[in-house]
Amino acid sequence: PVSKELKNSLAGVLVCGKCGKPMQRRPYSNGNPPSMICRNKNCNNIGCDYEVLETQVLKAIKSWLDGYILDSKVSKDKFDETKFLNDSISKTMLEIAKMETRRDKLCNLLEDGTYSRELFLTRSNHIISEITRLKAELKGYQEILKQGEKEKHTNQELIPKASKLIEVFNTMLSPQEKNTLLKEIV
Repeated sequence: PVSKELKNSLAGVLVCGKCGKPMQRRPYSNGNPPSMICRNKNCNNIGCDYEVLETQVLKAIKSWLDGYILDSKVSKDKFDETKFLNDSISKTMLEIAKMETRRDKLCNLLEDGTYSRELFLTRSNHIISEITRLKAELKGYQEILKQGEKEKHTNQELIPKASKLIEVFNTMLSPQEKNTLLKEIV
């Protein structure tokens, strides 16, 4: 079997904005430059000059990278909140455990006759609402921490890859090399 050399650096990266199908590179034998077209024969999306589109994709990545690096520099000036969030998560989990213990003791006070049914219900509703509030607070802390981990991943993995892509994209000889780098960051 003869292996075909990849000529489309955008293969597997771009999809049609109208129908969602993959875009493909279409070469012309009449001397016109290649274009990118939708693979869906029923789609009325018009094609685009391949080189223009490749340049626009690179500009978009550079724009994203410049904005992300700027945001990243600003956020480095902030207090590192990971320790604060982890401490808050631990404290909130401890508070939830305490409230659940109080709820259990509350049942004992009803059973041994210390509390009336009305007092039990009042105290029980208060404890349940406090547990609900604490669980929502815990979820918020966990989501913020998760977002921080995503940003950390972006800073450690995607930014260096995107920087390398921009640095070497126009100096590479092979569309396959370009495609491999694009797929690592898109």
